[in-house]
Amino acid sequence: MTAGGKAQLSNRTWVLIVLSIVYFVNFLDRSIIYVVQEQIKADFQLTDQQVGLLGGTAFGLLYGAMGIPLARLAERWNRRNIVIFAVTAWSVVTGLCGFCQNYLQLLLARAGVAIGEAGGTPPSHSIISDYFPANRRATALALYTLAVPTGIMMGTMIGGWLASRFGWQKTFMILAVPGILAALLLTTIKEPPRGHSDALIEDGAAPSFGEVVRHALRERAYVNVVIGSGIAAFAAYGVQSFTTAFLLRNFSMDLASAGLAFGLIFGLGSGIGTVVGGIWVDRAAERDVRMRGWLPAIFLAATGPMFMLGYAQSNSMVAIAILFLAGVLSFMHQGASYGVIQNSFPPRMRATGVAAAFMAQALIGLGLGPLVMGMLSDHFAAAAYAGQSFSADCVGAGGVATACKVASAQGLRLALIIVAGAFVIAALYYWRVAAHIGRNTGGKPAAEEGIA
Repeated sequence: MTAGGKAQLSNRTWVLIVLSIVYFVNFLDRSIIYVVQEQIKADFQLTDQQVGLLGGTAFGLLYGAMGIPLARLAERWNRRNIVIFAVTAWSVVTGLCGFCQNYLQLLLARAGVAIGEAGGTPPSHSIISDYFPANRRATALALYTLAVPTGIMMGTMIGGWLASRFGWQKTFMILAVPGILAALLLTTIKEPPRGHSDALIEDGAAPSFGEVVRHALRERAYVNVVIGSGIAAFAAYGVQSFTTAFLLRNFSMDLASAGLAFGLIFGLGSGIGTVVGGIWVDRAAERDVRMRGWLPAIFLAATGPMFMLGYAQSNSMVAIAILFLAGVLSFMHQGASYGVIQNSFPPRMRATGVAAAFMAQALIGLGLGPLVMGMLSDHFAAAAYAGQSFSADCVGAGGVATACKVASAQGLRLALIIVAGAFVIAALYYWRVAAHIGRNTGGKPAAEEGIA
């Protein structure tokens, strides 16, 4: 492409900032359910399993199912405009959550939010990859992914404060506004030519879905990243969805304080992990590209035991401090993951490749993580209950009795410890990523092979 053509594109730093703001809003709207779910549970008299279905499965199934169709559109249509439509749609439906009067209505509304959010990330990843060259792509995607913990932190901190004063319904209404503003910001960036940063401009027709699938299956590093990231998401969404409840039930914290603690653990902690992990892996891969698998495996192998230790504590400050360290570790693999995913595909296939990875994270992580957490919590709470029937005595009656509260706290603690162990399983798949990258490159530095 000519120098004049390059000058017509948006400044790539500004593009990264705008798309990161959109991603921030994505997780702002997505994570608010975690801090208000105890209020919702009390209002609608729900079990933890129903809460898990609301916070995860209803969202995850639709998010996963719609990701690939919307990504296929992104490989044919203007990606920026698709993101504008997506953020507008999910923000409007987030506001509608505040008008729900029963569990079924809220379940359907959350599914609607998922459909909108499914159209935001794959096109954004594809745009970023066309603005940033391969040897800087992992860092750019790590900085973009920083919007995830930032959105979680602000969503839970602001959401906890709002919910403690105005209730969960008005909180949803208020948090619909940032997305509309983000949609307006998107109009300031330009759609880049596909393959721009790879010096390979693709103007032809997008490959068929079958071609993309066949290519993906040949990329064994990609396959292992998808499986590993899906299992890591199962553990991450599982523990995230009930950490606020853990703090409320086990330490009698108020909602605003629990939201603040959650924001520090999964917001600030995860933000540090995203940036440090992305830069660390990029630099290590300059010496040996297999570090893109080895380092994430080490990060994840340490994450599981750290979460287990945190949830086992009886002192709130000690628990929060240890969980903060676990939050740092839990996101250190993200930048490397997306770098491997993007570099496994030619430009016209990238949106679908990203969507498939996000589908795995949505179906395995969001779809199953919170639901399994809720089921285990209910099971262990019933086993720990000193009365006749935990379901009859504690769910229908709102769980106000002391015995109900004790059993509920104990059951949730044990469930969190068990689910956190899945991080270690995810580490095994990232270790295999290194083997497949090494087989293709002989362990040569990324710059030498043109791989990032």
